[in-house]
Parts: sequence; C-alpha cells; structure tokens
Amino acid sequence: MLKSKVLNEVLRQTNSGGVKTTILFNPDGSLVAFAGGSDNDARKLAAVASNVWVAYERHTGEGLASRRGMGLMQQDGVAKPASLSPQPLLSASGSISPSSVVGPTGVPKDEEGLRSVMILCEMGKLSIASVSRMLLCLIASEEVEFGMLKAKTRTLKEYLEAPLDQIAA
Repeated sequence: MLKSKVLNEVLRQTNSGGVKTTILFNPDGSLVAFAGGSDNDARKLAAVASNVWVAYERHTGEGLASRRGMGLMQQDGVAKPASLSPQPLLSASGSISPSSVVGPTGVPKDEEGLRSVMILCEMGKLSIASVSRMLLCLIASEEVEFGMLKAKTRTLKEYLEAPLDQIAA
C-alpha cells in the first residue's frame, strides 16, 4: 500500500537549495504525488514532462521497457525480442571491463535505456528520471547547477526505487 503522506514528505525534503517542485507520475502523465506548487501546476508539469520523456523514447528507441529487458533489439535492421540469456562478464583476458558487462537487452549496462533527461527552459531547469515504472521530475531555478540537480534526482530515485518496485510488482 502506498502511503501518500509519507511519499509527499519524502518528495518535500528534496525541495531545497533551489529545487521548487518534485513530482512523481506515471508515464502517461497521470499524477501520483507532488511537493511544491499547486495541484493544477503539478498536473500540467507531469503532462509536459511525460510528453518530453515519451518523445525522447520514441526518437531514440530507448525507454522503460528496454531497460527492464522487455524491449526490442535491432539486429541487421530488424527488431527482434531482446535476449534474456546470460552474457559473459569476463573479457578474453579474464578481467572485468565496463564494455563486457551487459544488460538483458545485450547493450552495455551504462548505455542501456534512457535514464534521465535534463532540460533548461524558461521556468528553470527540469530533471526527469524513471523510477520503477514511474517517472520523477524535479523542477529547479536556473541558479541550480545541473550537477546538483542530477545528484538530487539520483538520490531520490535510489531511495524510492525499492518501495515502488514492490508496488509495481
């Protein structure tokens, strides 16, 4: 069961140091929880952020499905279901290298799927990231450095990932 008061308090803790609003929403743009701003503004921001995320996924062919091993892999110009067979972790020399560690889609883990999008716009800076099967968006003022915004997004994502995975299962 999702405890909305606790979730809103967790999101509210992120709203400091120039971060004005934190929103958790479904990929279709429906609002799950938010902290900062009005309900109406949060719904609009969730819809816009969802459209940005989906447009980027369509353009790149990456997204939530491919990161979870449910996507398609391009081979010889033909989309085929992603292989779920284990991939070797050791290179020919016997050492582990970042390029030899692959995810379920056969793509190196550090290149696997869309992880986050950062945008500079009139209203400030946005950071959008996937969390479980949902999306997280932080809206900050222009004075906030992208590195700090990315760090806050990553920290909140890591904190929410396990509880939201339990709900999504």
